[in-house]
Amino acid sequence: MSRSHCLHRAGTVPAGVARRVVSVLAVAGALLAAGCGDSGAGAGGSGAGIGQTVPGTGTNAGALAVTVSGAFPVSGNGELTGRPASVTTVGGTRRQVTADAAGGGLLHRIVVEYDAVSGTVFGVTHGWGTVTGVFDAVTQCFATVTVAGQQACAGVVVDPTRGTVTFGATLMRGAGSFASILSGRIPFTLP
Repeated sequence: MSRSHCLHRAGTVPAGVARRVVSVLAVAGALLAAGCGDSGAGAGGSGAGIGQTVPGTGTNAGALAVTVSGAFPVSGNGELTGRPASVTTVGGTRRQVTADAAGGGLLHRIVVEYDAVSGTVFGVTHGWGTVTGVFDAVTQCFATVTVAGQQACAGVVVDPTRGTVTFGATLMRGAGSFASILSGRIPFTLP
């Protein structure tokens, strides 16, 4: 199944928009992957792991609380709940937090790539959809904007010693008019 098919469900996204989504994701992945290894999903990954898992299947304890607002398509708006995120090592001190959550009747995945020493955020990806593994929309922000149409990450704070990601009305953009604003907190267990 092609990545274009995963982002384009019959009758929901015009084919031209799906191609633009794939193009933006390819550029974003290439930019982030240039400085890191490939964990397979989200910011800095190859996209091979772009699928979602059912919320609550992780091994961490605690709660995730993120509000999505200003989303387009509006189906992405909602109060997200789920278990704390998992963390993987991408390479060196680079880490990736992956949070799966449910909200507004949809599955959501938020991926944050950061430096484990300084807490510097390299990029954030947010996707949502009705079917596991298929996103209706994908939005992103980056530490350094290098291509027209990309959104700079603002209001994202990673505390690597406490194991938290905090979003303060963080604007995310995707292909075409895809957008979302994240506010709230994602706890994670340190690797």
